[in-house]
Amino acid sequence: DPGAILVDKDFTCIRVLNEVFTNSRVILCLFHVLKYVVGVIKTAVVPQEKKSLINVGFRSLVYAHNEKLFETRLNVWYSDIKDVEVRVAGSENIKYVSLRSYFDKNWGSCLPMWTFHLRKNLPGMGDENTNNRIERAFGLMKDHLKLYTSGEVSIYDAIIRLTKWSEDQLKARYTVAQRHKMQIYDHD
Repeated sequence: DPGAILVDKDFTCIRVLNEVFTNSRVILCLFHVLKYVVGVIKTAVVPQEKKSLINVGFRSLVYAHNEKLFETRLNVWYSDIKDVEVRVAGSENIKYVSLRSYFDKNWGSCLPMWTFHLRKNLPGMGDENTNNRIERAFGLMKDHLKLYTSGEVSIYDAIIRLTKWSEDQLKARYTVAQRHKMQIYDHD
């Protein structure tokens, strides 16, 4: 099993990954955590300056490097969000709830999945805290298939086409790296 698996906050996906990879730790993409919480904070009925303060405070929670710093920042953030309500979609209708209760229920219960200090030094993760690079690569592959195929394409043809495209991408990167290396030697 991989040491860690980086995902968006898709509960079905997380549940399945936890069942299949019992020795792995599922963690959340920090970009998507921030994007999602910023979206929730946008619904607060407070001045924009207050929203900005709340967003900065949450970001400081995400990237706190140790537990003591996290706890200190969390207490400040709790003070900043006192009496702030946000809009959430319930099963029946849209309603407003306190940001504190929303946070405790939805994010406080899964701190090890999104707080930097509880997930640093995970095996196989290096400095990766976001899956945007992977999503971008998938997007480029889909765009390539759409550009060079019309209508439906068989899985076999898609694999052949994407394999060739990937090889071309690697060759182009290698060529650029070699050129850069040659330029460095030219200056010596």
